[in-house]
Amino acid sequence: MKSQLLKYREEILSSLESWDGRSAEDLEKLYRKYSANDDFAKILEDWADSVSTSIKLQNALSHLLKQHCDNGYIVQAKQNRSILSVLENEPHWQTLLHILQSFKSFELIEEDRASWERVLKSALSSENKFVRAWSYYAWALFADRFPGYKPEVNDYIEMALRDEAASVKARIRQMQKQGLI
Repeated sequence: MKSQLLKYREEILSSLESWDGRSAEDLEKLYRKYSANDDFAKILEDWADSVSTSIKLQNALSHLLKQHCDNGYIVQAKQNRSILSVLENEPHWQTLLHILQSFKSFELIEEDRASWERVLKSALSSENKFVRAWSYYAWALFADRFPGYKPEVNDYIEMALRDEAASVKARIRQMQKQGLI
């Protein structure tokens, strides 16, 4: 007999499989339907183990994780491994964007520092300007946790304000107004 958690996980994944891959509204409906369950966070914690080869599911689950973080969820350090395993293997840009946008909700520990550094450096050179813009945000938060990176992040910001697309510069100016950098 299947455990309740396994049944619940299969139900969520089945709902996500029927998602059209585009509608944020549909994902928000799924979030409202499932997020109140105590096991919802457990499903999100293990998302990378479930969907490492499915871009559609990566995007959907990372969107749900972002929404959960926007509602106060904190991604504990022990959960980072699963997410980092996806991020270190060239994720779809939307998956990466969702994680970067949620970065303030990630507990960062020394043990994962090098992995996060690789992911964030890669994000800086993304072809997608939204990913690049949010990577500066994540770098600023990363440098708050690991102060030795502050000079490097300041250099990134200086180069970005000189060389990046206008939309990226606008995001950096927002960060400056917020006191993040």
